[in-house]
Amino acid sequence: MAGRSTTGLLVVLAAAAGMVDALTLLVLGHVLAAAQSGNIVFLATAVGGQAGTAALHSGLVLGGFLAGALAGSILVDRRPVWRGRAQAALGIEVALLVVMAAAMSAGLPAWVAICAAGLAMGVQSAVVARVAGRPATTYVTGAIIALIGQLADLARPDVSALRRLLVVAAMAVGAGVTAALVRLGWPAVAWLPAVAVAVALTWTLDRRTASGI
Repeated sequence: MAGRSTTGLLVVLAAAAGMVDALTLLVLGHVLAAAQSGNIVFLATAVGGQAGTAALHSGLVLGGFLAGALAGSILVDRRPVWRGRAQAALGIEVALLVVMAAAMSAGLPAWVAICAAGLAMGVQSAVVARVAGRPATTYVTGAIIALIGQLADLARPDVSALRRLLVVAAMAVGAGVTAALVRLGWPAVAWLPAVAVAVALTWTLDRRTASGI
């Protein structure tokens, strides 16, 4: 994948990942569905502190992420038919995010939404890794380090630097806007990630943009 269409797609997916992490962190029990490095720390500290519920939630979202990443990797490969497979994977992600939002809206046990969120972010990570490569949209540490490295080396700004910057900014904006809406008590906030990924999926279905992806 290359070009502006790829960058736009990554930006939307990164924003969705930021939204999901804000929801799981602030509403579903102090876990991160996308940023698994932080979630592993939460899991370890919960186990060490004998916090049973917190450890369960962290373990569930980690397990969901791994299962989603495995399923996404199997579904999406580098053969010529990848685009249809990637679109199918994004459709699965949308469905999982709808389950997450519906579970939150219906007041179901938090673990239902947590599992759905972890699965969705795992699928997204696999799609981006298999199709677009870097930067990842569910964690941005590598993107930040690469971007700083380019600045430190006084490298000439290029498409990859701009893409990394936009992905980092999109995740931050997605998380910040969602956190603000959670604080305001906006009832539809849980549905934002599903809407964002649905927009990304629709974008890939448009022949005018799909040709540049």
